[in-house]
Amino acid sequence: MNLLKIGTNTKLGRGIAGFSLPAVSTCPGRTKLCEGICYATSGFFRFRNVRTSLQKSFEASRDDGFATLIRDEIGRRRSIKAVRIHPSGDFYSVEYIAKWIDIVKSSPNTRFWAYTRSWRVPELIPKLKELSELPNIELFASVDEESGRTQQSTEASATGKIQEVHEAAPSWLRIADVVDSWDEVDSSYVQCPNLKNKNITCAKCTYCFKTAGGKKINVVFTKH
Repeated sequence: MNLLKIGTNTKLGRGIAGFSLPAVSTCPGRTKLCEGICYATSGFFRFRNVRTSLQKSFEASRDDGFATLIRDEIGRRRSIKAVRIHPSGDFYSVEYIAKWIDIVKSSPNTRFWAYTRSWRVPELIPKLKELSELPNIELFASVDEESGRTQQSTEASATGKIQEVHEAAPSWLRIADVVDSWDEVDSSYVQCPNLKNKNITCAKCTYCFKTAGGKKINVVFTKH
């Protein structure tokens, strides 16, 4: 069984593989908002064969040989240029993150990226930081109005000072925000082009899995 899926997610595009887990149950850092709008709980994710495949992936991820399986698959399937970790699901344990550290380290010619809310779970932070520091992965803190975002309070607006609300995402992570409309987007964020033009896939854009440069290091999505 190939654990890395190519061609099942049209947004990713050519040469981009995805590894997914069951949504919600593997997302320890989820907020009520993200659980309510999660695209991985609707559409084709509800098909029985998809649910079965996600459960098999979860079971495989708990096996001691998981890292070896993924590493070998990347080496065998030479069409894979980048891997999107978790189109569905998230980093659910310290041991599981350690396996991805092993995979990313042993696949230096492959790019990886992931958006995670597991930064909200204190015991997972050290391993997430270790993962984020590897040169061939880009890791984003997934945030929303319930968690991780900063905003300007009414009292602070006159001085221009920014007041953090809720818990703040770690400074060593890039940010992936979600908004109701593009009108809310700060100019320092890159708007996901696929949500405006479906022909612009992740493979064509490459922004999220290439090393960030300049001022625009974060990305924003509209709720979808």
